[in-house]
Parts: sequence; structure tokens; C-alpha cells
Amino acid sequence: MATNYANEIRREIARRVVERKRKQLGEHIQAGACYGSVAHNAASEYSDVELVILTDDTLSLVDESFFEQDIMVECTTLPTTRMFNTSQRVTGRWGIEADMYRHHLPIWDPDNLYPKLWDVARNLPQEAFAQGLRENWWSYYERRTKFLNAFLLQDMARIHYDGWGVAFGAAMHIALYEQRPYESMRTIWQDVSERGYGMTKLVDFLATGPYDQLPQAVEVVWNNTRT
Repeated sequence: MATNYANEIRREIARRVVERKRKQLGEHIQAGACYGSVAHNAASEYSDVELVILTDDTLSLVDESFFEQDIMVECTTLPTTRMFNTSQRVTGRWGIEADMYRHHLPIWDPDNLYPKLWDVARNLPQEAFAQGLRENWWSYYERRTKFLNAFLLQDMARIHYDGWGVAFGAAMHIALYEQRPYESMRTIWQDVSERGYGMTKLVDFLATGPYDQLPQAVEVVWNNTRT
């Protein structure tokens, strides 16, 4: 496998940040890892570094953004118990949120907390997905009606914006229905296009046209995914 130098640079940054956090937090820190593109060895020139630091319950949630070696770092520090509890939530956006709890590149994890987290995040009750589907349905329906209104007015800016909104809502519905999330927004359109439901044509038409066929493509996807 060819070396991904952009990824290696970001892994080294992650190691430095985690080491600093270990010194700053002392006995309170329990683990630190990358998620997102770096964890998937898929970082490129403009990718940031996404880190999650796990601590004991004496510390509160802290979100930080800063630059390290001219590369943006997003670092979330939170109690391990909170991370485990949150991993069991299924929202309407679970399709792109789940990877944060299911895939990491551990930098420092003496008690193997991340593999335990992955197991918890992959064993969710059916009712959680039913609730996620109900939550997503309303925003998905609304985006579809906004798109149809925009098309009636031939408002191209809104056609593009709301069209991609419909596609995103459909993608979230598909992920929830199949109980199979996407790796990230970086991969979502290729991934969902391969799952069927009419998504291949919708994504292709949104990307390159013909735009006059978008309403039909939207309705095909809607009819295949609205339940």
C-alpha cells in the first residue's frame, strides 16, 4: 500500500496533541484517538485532524479548535461514560454521526476503551432506529416540498440547494433503514449511489444534469424511501 504522506503528517500531529493532553490532564485522561479521515487513512492536503480525548467523570465536555503545524485540529474532550452513552443515540443524522463512535485510530488507549466503545455503538436496539427514522422523515419531507416549490419557480440556486438537501435526507433514511452508516460526507454520495433506491440517477442529475428530470428522480427516491 502506498504511503499517504498527508495522513502520516496528521497522525504525528495527533500523537503530539494527545501527549500534551496527557501532561495537562494527568490522572484524569483515560484515552485519546483520531476519528474521521485520518482514522480511515484517507486524509488529503486540506484535511483537518479530528481527535476525541476520554477522561474520568470529574471533567466536563470541552470542544477546541486550533492550528498545529498550520493544520486545523478539532479536539473534543469528554468523560468516557458520556461518550459511551452518546454512542447509543440514534438521531436523524445517525448515518454520518455513527462513524465517530465506531471507527478510531487509537493514539493512547491503555485500557482498550475504544474497542469496547465500538462494540457498544454497534449493538443498538431496533426502537432506536425506528425513532431515528421518525425524526428524519419530517425534515426529509420538508426538504422535498421546498425543492418542488423551487422547481416550479425555476429558481436554480434553490433547486441545487434543496435538491442536495433531498438527496441528503434520503441518504440518512437509507442508512437508518439498513442500519448501515456511511464513512463520512467524503464518501456518502458514492456509497449511497451503490445502495439503490433510485439514488444513482438523483445524484448524477444533481451533479451534472439534466435538471429538467430532477423532479421525476426525486419522486422515484421518495417513493422508495418514504416509509
